[in-house]
Amino acid sequence: MKLSNRTARAMLPVAIALLPIVLSAMSTPADARERQVTRTGPNGMSAQRLTSRERTGDTLTRSRTTTGPRGNTSSTNATTTRTDAGVNRNVTHTGVKGGETQVNSSIARTDDGYAKEKSITGPNGNTATRSSDVSYDPTTKTLERDSVTTGPKGNSVTTNAATTRTEDGYQREVTRTSAPK
Repeated sequence: MKLSNRTARAMLPVAIALLPIVLSAMSTPADARERQVTRTGPNGMSAQRLTSRERTGDTLTRSRTTTGPRGNTSSTNATTTRTDAGVNRNVTHTGVKGGETQVNSSIARTDDGYAKEKSITGPNGNTATRSSDVSYDPTTKTLERDSVTTGPKGNSVTTNAATTRTEDGYQREVTRTSAPK
């Protein structure tokens, strides 16, 4: 399609205004990625997912936006940061009705294993948490996992699990204790 001189002159200010945006999009860091997928069903309706990720130093940021065939949109944004002690991860998910769920977790090395903390806050503000300590004793060949899970109403469950290597396999002992609010 050939443009007339008049049309080309009219489009020139728009092209000049868009030039910084186009150049900034072209100069993304080497560790930045973006992907867009569109799927069309047999009825002709389409859904789209846009995923991007970027690594900066010890931090990885990922985001995903999904648009359904009727225009309803949900999104997930996650940030994972490596620290000297371990890893921290924060995820925010926004549903199609605007409700937001947040998941925050961390894992840290210990002398004989690791410690893990996780909290989930739902769209209504209720929070559930879980704390776990995992350790390994090479002398007894025993892996111990102790965790406390607390629900949004304050009720909790404590789990102690020990798995020991034996001559013919493994032996596992698990104890769970519930504590109502």
